[in-house]
Amino acid sequence: MSLADEADFWSRVRQIAREEASRAKDGGSTFAEDGIVASGSWNPKDGTVSVWKLETASTIGDDTEQPLLYQGVQLATTVAGHQGPPIGDERVILLRRHSGWLAVLEHGEAGGKPDDSPGAPAGEYWYVHPATKSFQKFENTGNVAVGAQANHSVTAASSSHTVTGTEAHTAQNLSMEASEAASITAPVINIGPSGGPYIQVGGSGIGGDLAIVRVSDLSALLTWAASHVHSGVQGGTGDTASPTFPPPAITGAPNANAS
Repeated sequence: MSLADEADFWSRVRQIAREEASRAKDGGSTFAEDGIVASGSWNPKDGTVSVWKLETASTIGDDTEQPLLYQGVQLATTVAGHQGPPIGDERVILLRRHSGWLAVLEHGEAGGKPDDSPGAPAGEYWYVHPATKSFQKFENTGNVAVGAQANHSVTAASSSHTVTGTEAHTAQNLSMEASEAASITAPVINIGPSGGPYIQVGGSGIGGDLAIVRVSDLSALLTWAASHVHSGVQGGTGDTASPTFPPPAITGAPNANAS
């Protein structure tokens, strides 16, 4: 809207203000108005934003028009404790209160802006970052989906993870570290490259009929086998006597820790 006569424009503004004041005094209400959140205007100290009002323009030097900017507008949230401040250009509905304006986020395609309607099916709860698209989705199937476009970090004093079905971890590099102890308990554990061959722990593998032997014990046993001697050496088909000294004892009994 172009207003060549600035005096006439301000006269109209004052008239609108008087009508608004009259309705507020009489206990009446006004229609909600559309607005756009100004970029970078979020104030975390009081939860307010600045909003460009779309329907009304103000005239500044050389009859240039620009939308009216409302500052310090309280932004409504749907859940107490929800921390998801706007970054700018979000559409809002402005509601007038006795204490000032209240901005409520609006969704849907309007005014040439891209469609920011909630993409979740009815009944589901999605939290999607508007820029990175990282998400957490509570789906109607009972599944919970989490997607991080960068790092995913979980910090806790203690953590318990229970899976009643199959659990799979796929990573280019996987590292697990425990400062005191780590324990993996399962009937059968396969250790090896994808597709095998595997070292099997449990079942018929190590810890079942076989044993984990200490490297030091194995070294001592091989040294004995290479250097032991027999007494009563004789020709023919007879056997010699037992070794002069017995083999070393194996302390790495089944399930002993390898060193």
